Amino acid sequence: MQVNKNNVTQFMTATNMCFMVPVYQRNYDWGEDNCKQLWVDLRYLAFDETTKTHFLGTICSKTANSREKSIIDGQQRLTTLSLLIKAMHDRVDNEDFKRNLDERFLRNADFGVSPGHVVKLHLNRRDDAIYNKLLARKTFEGSNGLTADEASSSVYLNYLYFYERMSELTDEQMLAVRDALDRMVIVDLDVESENPQEIFESLNSTGLDLTDVDLLRNYLLMSLDHETQTRLYEDYWFRIEQNVGPANMVRFFVDYLIYVKRSDAITLRGRRAHINERNLYVAFKDYYGGLSEEGGKYLASREATEQVLKSMYACSEVYRRLVFPEDADMNAMGAMDRTIFSTVYLNQAAGSRPVLLYVMDGYLNRGLTQDDALAMLEACLSFVVRSRVVGTSGINGQFAGNMLQRLPEADVPDCCAAFWRAITSGKGKYAFPTDDEFREALLSRNIFEVLRSKGTKYLLYALEQGAKSAKGLPGWDNAFISIEHIMPQTLSPEWEDYLGEDVEYHEDYLNKLGNLALTSNNSEMSNRPFSAAKATDKRGWYAESSFYYTRRVADLDNWSCERIRERGEHLADRCLETWTLPAKYQPEPEAERKGKRRPPFRFSMIGLTEGDEVVLAKDPSKVAVVADEWHVTYEGKNYSLTRLAQNLLGKEHGIAGPWHFAYNGKLLGELRNEAESSRYQSDQQENDD
Repeated sequence: MQVNKNNVTQFMTATNMCFMVPVYQRNYDWGEDNCKQLWVDLRYLAFDETTKTHFLGTICSKTANSREKSIIDGQQRLTTLSLLIKAMHDRVDNEDFKRNLDERFLRNADFGVSPGHVVKLHLNRRDDAIYNKLLARKTFEGSNGLTADEASSSVYLNYLYFYERMSELTDEQMLAVRDALDRMVIVDLDVESENPQEIFESLNSTGLDLTDVDLLRNYLLMSLDHETQTRLYEDYWFRIEQNVGPANMVRFFVDYLIYVKRSDAITLRGRRAHINERNLYVAFKDYYGGLSEEGGKYLASREATEQVLKSMYACSEVYRRLVFPEDADMNAMGAMDRTIFSTVYLNQAAGSRPVLLYVMDGYLNRGLTQDDALAMLEACLSFVVRSRVVGTSGINGQFAGNMLQRLPEADVPDCCAAFWRAITSGKGKYAFPTDDEFREALLSRNIFEVLRSKGTKYLLYALEQGAKSAKGLPGWDNAFISIEHIMPQTLSPEWEDYLGEDVEYHEDYLNKLGNLALTSNNSEMSNRPFSAAKATDKRGWYAESSFYYTRRVADLDNWSCERIRERGEHLADRCLETWTLPAKYQPEPEAERKGKRRPPFRFSMIGLTEGDEVVLAKDPSKVAVVADEWHVTYEGKNYSLTRLAQNLLGKEHGIAGPWHFAYNGKLLGELRNEAESSRYQSDQQENDD
């Protein structure tokens, strides 16, 4: 390696030299803050007599031939300096000054220079097109002739920033800035026999802002000749980026690895880990090395690299169905896209994509029917929704890898059954929540706190889509749709009088499923009373609602904790019908009881009555007294079991009261299961007799 101390002018004005930013390099992405810092440094150098030199940094390159240097590191600085020179060129009035900038810094103007080597700086595909449009201009023309994307690019915006700075200077002052480049020092590292990939990784380890995708792209392409680099970039990498979008590239490669490996497992420093965004580069090198013929040593062969890129590209052709733009309209989607969108975006289950990739690959490439594919996608959505409500893990990378191992490589008869067996194979936090668990959580947990606003909106909207009068339903992205707390979050004196004794349980029932509804006029309703006396009261608003289950509230003559429980049970039944788990995959006793919905916990189920005492399992010194079927009294205040458990344990979510209180040394949840099992066995005995 040759190490040369140069200044910016010496480096940029090298005779007939082109600076080639390889296709594998990331896009130019310096922002205004970076440009502002460079400009401040350059102004000090130009106008502060005490400042003699300024060290800009290192530019690492590899000389390809007498006319080309391939930039390994430093393209952001070099591109920014070129944009600054172009802005100065377009602003200065002196023609000799203008020609000097153009023919020394921006172009190779000697006789005999080939057309491909006239422009000194060659960027990657996207940036080069914009840069050459700017170079073709003799003077400043603003954004005329640029597309909207080009006008919002870093290339144009940074050129514009420097043009505005130059507009503040005279020609003489701009000359001082130009001369300051003679005193702006760089270290020019010219790679010779060294491995450029190792140098690139070493530079990255010093803290330069390079993503794992940058490193991965360089790892695959850097060691190949320029012609092969360009072809593979154009044929595969660029198309992958077009398919999945730059913002999704990291997630795509994580999901790709899990999908092709059928596992998210990786060994890091002798310990088992899971593939994620932070270790993607290491995970990919481990995978790619395993494909080589030399036991893990990286092979810079065109054939090996092209095969991997071809596999990635084929995967991206399917993956594009799993990503959506920010302004995606769910109501305009078909059933498959809507189910994927609901799973990944509305229920925040990005970790499910490797499994969704398996389904869509089967549909697009392996002959899986649309009906079977949709059934599998809906199974994923059911799993994700149930897991969110219950508080278990759902489909993350680890479960996706385990599930993929259980799925057949090719389509088989009764593929849906194979898929259901795989998705219900999890244990513990990865188990598919049963009907009883799902219903129990829907009724006992504070759904608005568990799912937050967006998740609650999705759950209620999905129920509305399955309602009798869903035809006139407002679009999902309607800005006026919001969550209405029927019993309001802040009680007015009128509401407190209306609720009577139930006012004690306001906090317990406020965020329960039965107290939540969709509305398009939440701000107008505020905390109006619930009555039919005036059309402007809540019941009047509900009667005119666009939402079926909101209109149904207007059929009730009062609103109380009992009404919230009743409506919650009705909505929970609809949830079980919307996000299903077939009977054959329920635990045996549940499958036998199919059709008999498990009611919410009541003290009479386990033989407890008013006045009996239950204790907090973790701290038996905390004693609560049964007040009625649903509530206990603790330190003079009434609570539901779940709310009291949350308060005592200091947890807002993931709490089911009966599993945190005990009676005579046994958890109330266990006592309920024993009582139900005993009744079930008794019923079976009677049937046998």
